[in-house]
Amino acid sequence: MRFQTAIILKDDILLGLDTDNHDLLLNRSSINDTFLNAYSNFVRVELLPINNKISLDNLNDWELYVDQDILPNWFIKEYDKQRLIDKMKSTYLNNELFLKTAISVDPMHLENIISNYQDNLTI
Repeated sequence: MRFQTAIILKDDILLGLDTDNHDLLLNRSSINDTFLNAYSNFVRVELLPINNKISLDNLNDWELYVDQDILPNWFIKEYDKQRLIDKMKSTYLNNELFLKTAISVDPMHLENIISNYQDNLTI
């Protein structure tokens, strides 16, 4: 499983909290996987850690991989990468149980991550 699978929409982001399957994310949201929709409504992406080092401390350094050839004209890779990072931060910070189960860290380190992101969160 890639660390963060997502579907970027013009006004929202669908996170794959329990799956790395873009088709499943689209299906759950009742979005048809058609050429027209891919061209105008959504972008399949993965946010991948550098050298497979999973740490929430350096999300801005992670690589955004676009997993489709055609792109909507509103998609701007760096801007939408930041939107994805912001969505991840707010989702994970509001779900401490998910953080504890998805990322293997000691409790003290987890508290530091949460505190650091709450202090620096810009959404």
